[in-house]
Amino acid sequence: MSRKVNCRSGLFSFFLILFFSANAQFHQLKKYNVKDGLPSSDVYAMRQDASGYLWFTTDMGVSRFNGYEFKNFSTENGLADNTNFGLCQDPKGRIWFSSFSGRLSYYENEKMHVIPCNDTLERLTISTIISSLYIDKGDTIWAGTTGDFFLKILPGWKKEDVRKMKLSTAGGYLLLIDEENFIFGGRPPVVFDIAVYDRSIHLKSVLRTQITHIYDTPFRFTISRLKDKTFLATINNNIVRFIPGKIYSHTLANSIIICVQEGTDNSIFVGTYSGVEQYTDNTFSSKTRLSNFKQKIITAICRDHENGLWFCTEGNGVFNLPFYNFTYYTPEDGLSESKISCVGKSGSKVICGYLDGTITFLDKQKVTTLLLNEDTKGVSSINRVSSIVCAGQSIFIGLIDNIYSIDTLTLHKKIIAARGTKKIIPAKSGGIWSLAFRRLLHFTFKDSGYVSENIPLEFYSDNIYEDHEGRVWICTSKGLYFYDSLSVIRRLDKENPLLSSRIVDIKETSDGNFWMASRGNGVIIKRQEEYFHIMQAEGLAGNMCRAIFIDSMNVVWVGTNNGLSKIEVDAGNKFAFRITNYTSKNGLLTNEVNDILRLENKLWLVHNNGISIFDPASIGTNNSPPPVYISALMVNDSVTATTTTVFSHNQSYFNISFIGLSYKDPGKLEYRYRMEGIDSNWIYTPYTVVKYQTLPPGDYRFVVFAKNNDGFWSKNPATFSFTILPAWWQTWIFKIAVTLLLLLVIVFIFREVRRYDRKKSLLQTRISGIELNALRAQMNPHFVFNAINSVQYFITNNDPDSSQKYLSKFARLIRYVVDNSKLTSITVKKEIEALTIYMELEALRFGKQFEYEVIVHPNVDTEYTLIPSMLIQPYVENSIWHGIMHKQGKGKIEILLEMQDTVLYCVVQDSGIGRKKSMELKREKETNYTSIGMSNTKERLEIINQVNNSKMSVRITDLFDEQGEINGTKVEIHIPIS
Repeated sequence: MSRKVNCRSGLFSFFLILFFSANAQFHQLKKYNVKDGLPSSDVYAMRQDASGYLWFTTDMGVSRFNGYEFKNFSTENGLADNTNFGLCQDPKGRIWFSSFSGRLSYYENEKMHVIPCNDTLERLTISTIISSLYIDKGDTIWAGTTGDFFLKILPGWKKEDVRKMKLSTAGGYLLLIDEENFIFGGRPPVVFDIAVYDRSIHLKSVLRTQITHIYDTPFRFTISRLKDKTFLATINNNIVRFIPGKIYSHTLANSIIICVQEGTDNSIFVGTYSGVEQYTDNTFSSKTRLSNFKQKIITAICRDHENGLWFCTEGNGVFNLPFYNFTYYTPEDGLSESKISCVGKSGSKVICGYLDGTITFLDKQKVTTLLLNEDTKGVSSINRVSSIVCAGQSIFIGLIDNIYSIDTLTLHKKIIAARGTKKIIPAKSGGIWSLAFRRLLHFTFKDSGYVSENIPLEFYSDNIYEDHEGRVWICTSKGLYFYDSLSVIRRLDKENPLLSSRIVDIKETSDGNFWMASRGNGVIIKRQEEYFHIMQAEGLAGNMCRAIFIDSMNVVWVGTNNGLSKIEVDAGNKFAFRITNYTSKNGLLTNEVNDILRLENKLWLVHNNGISIFDPASIGTNNSPPPVYISALMVNDSVTATTTTVFSHNQSYFNISFIGLSYKDPGKLEYRYRMEGIDSNWIYTPYTVVKYQTLPPGDYRFVVFAKNNDGFWSKNPATFSFTILPAWWQTWIFKIAVTLLLLLVIVFIFREVRRYDRKKSLLQTRISGIELNALRAQMNPHFVFNAINSVQYFITNNDPDSSQKYLSKFARLIRYVVDNSKLTSITVKKEIEALTIYMELEALRFGKQFEYEVIVHPNVDTEYTLIPSMLIQPYVENSIWHGIMHKQGKGKIEILLEMQDTVLYCVVQDSGIGRKKSMELKREKETNYTSIGMSNTKERLEIINQVNNSKMSVRITDLFDEQGEINGTKVEIHIPIS
């Protein structure tokens, strides 16, 4: 199809698709109307108060906006009148409203208030309207009117405080009282007088200018102070810039002016009956009409704390322009609906190429669209405009199938090469470089045509760049290559692994550094022989880079799929840099930035379906921290005043609402909060409500910050401190009382346990005593029985002398037994006396068959040392009956008593037959005799140890002679003495 174009009579045909006035629009415009919460679409005035809220006056009441919702006030809420024209804020933070009826209202402490003299004001302004309002530090109200007077209302604001004042010059408009105490007044017929008065109404100066009054309507006046300290006054369509005593300029608008607002870049926005006019600076030399507001009545323009513009209209609600330093081109402004595939510039024009084979010329006056190949109209692979470059008087346009040349003056086109291209750049040696599929072409143009040099490539390529040395850098899918003056293609990834990335654009700074945009690997910098790498982790907007532009100050601009990055390098350091990112939150049409170019002092950012235009010097970060407030409080699902600070123990379910005021991206702020007393760390959230359930009693402080779209946190947090009182059973008094009661109960229980233990111990002692008595009661008859047997033995053998002697000793022994039977302990002396009598009786009984001896060590105090009664006797008895009685010959019993520390050591030793032989004799005789004394004594020892918590012990061992034969028994008794 390209051949058909070449054969067509050689005419440079082109088609002008669109031609119209090119006033670029604001496409980030947001609109608020009744459906969004405004009480009316007729909005007359607005301002932002010191707290950050926006206020609007309408014919249906006033409204306050926080970025999320409108809160409306009417006469039902205390407003003096529903139709209000003006508003202002006084030094005490009160918001004042002037109504159509002349009545005044003000908002303070979440309520509307009216002043006492409203009836008087309504009567005085019955044929006029309050045109301006000011309340000074002393609470004096100054009200200008459309009549020939103004009102001064002294503090107290009663009817007797109202003063009707007139100016000495014609007219009586009180338009502005600024910080220097000027009052401006004047009322023109044909001559416009600007009279300057002080607070005492003394005339200081009069400025007179001839006005052009082309409208047969009531006069409209405005006056404002600009940043350069000059003043701007308007009357109908006249704009006068002045200082007291001097007029700087007099300009005419296209319509009657209602309001004026200065922008951050010294531009002036003028609201009229037929839209908005923007003057580029305060010289009023250049004017643009904003097509967004065509034929709209603009009643007020306001700039908020974040430098966003607000436009109030009559009948169309409110418009918000958060980024008015940006302008845009989109299909609404004449761009093709097709995707923008490339851009270039020629003089003052920007040229856009599209996928459908068309190009668009953009300048300040018009948009012109040209179809390059009408035979292949439409989106297709061969129609894609791949590259645009200006060289001399020609613009070279590369398509997939042809290369076109267009004359910059006539816009006539011709095909210069019937071969496609992906990228065209000017060649430093003359002609152009063209990157085609797997080849690099160098075109040199002659009168008769062109000469091309063909360099084959082995790989798919994205872009080319020629540096100051004439080397052509080739961006390929396999990494970076370049073609040098020796006609050699060299691979560079061996020089550094970073160069193996898919690099899609290269630019060179004036100091010879190379910056490369890569797909997925961020930005790569070659600085002489060093390489550096910047990615999203270091602050880059995104790792998928698309384009690089370097301005005259060596500031690097990088377009990514996630926004625009501005990189400023500190030349003093080895490689230090600062990155600033711009996204749709900062005013970009979209975040995808495909290409970047500069025209005059503005950057043009190319997106898929539009262009964003801005002056980098006029774009700053939104460093206005958003104020944040506690907006509502619910306790146990009931609305509660935020001034409440004390709650009962059962009010523990809290629902806290908060709001950050930012209008750049309203409703999308980030918050961080914590409840001091519960939360140890900050909690981050995009939501404006937080819930706390079942808070325990204690003191709490809720703290919340808000962050704007550029990362600035609120300077001062919103806080809410409160106390949850404990229930009566949770108070310290109750806890102390309960603790004391528990201690008393514990002490009582402890005492009762001890009493019980003592009673139990006493009972056990009594039981043990009874058991001991029972044992003694068993032992005494046992002994008596044995003694009577002995007496019987003497009588039977007709031995009256022995019987008499025995009976006498027996009587003495019985007396000891009877006396000691009631005692649990007796002295050692009495125990020895009883043992001695017993052993004498037993010796008489057995016919002097054994001897006995009692040895008491001097360290034993026999008079005072107490031992259990009849403790030793059973062991002596056992020695006689089971040891000595069966021995051939005469035996001996020795009793030894000695103190060892606090223990009485007692030994009962006999020379009998021993335990083993005694047991054998018992088995031979098959006797049923059991030593009651020994068994009772063992049980008695156990009971005594248990009752007295003592450690009495008995050890019985056999004695042996030199030949190893058993030669008696030894009993060792250890009796602790307390």
